[in-house]
Amino acid sequence: MSGNDQEDWLKVAEAYQLFKDAVRKDVTFVTAKYNRAALLNYYRLFSKAKPLWDQVLVISQSADAYDGLAISQQGLGDESAAEGSLRKASSNGADSGRFSKLFLEAARAEQSPKGASKCADIVGRLDNSSLMGFEKQSVEHLKEVCKR
Repeated sequence: MSGNDQEDWLKVAEAYQLFKDAVRKDVTFVTAKYNRAALLNYYRLFSKAKPLWDQVLVISQSADAYDGLAISQQGLGDESAAEGSLRKASSNGADSGRFSKLFLEAARAEQSPKGASKCADIVGRLDNSSLMGFEKQSVEHLKEVCKR
């Protein structure tokens, strides 16, 4: 998804439906559940994404799945559970400087009293050259939020 064009929305809707159809045909198709949950997280539909992450983790306890779950949990306001999921991702081999971990830490810091400078410090640790698509947009948005 590269922009705000109607074509992008059509591609997203088509992909979502294909993932949904794939799971309907094979309820254990973890890749389709993973991609569907990631898409729902992207659009901040955390209450719909979280049960899919839970299902993915029954089959595959990957670091990426724990990160996805953490995003849903934090989006639903459960910061304690999100921190636990990030720790599980780390214990499953996820890099300590990964986007999801640092982004969620920065977002939490921004919410705290006098957290703007801590938020900006954490965002500054993200390697901008490795960010792609929505990650770049998310970081730019968070940088602006941290300045407030």
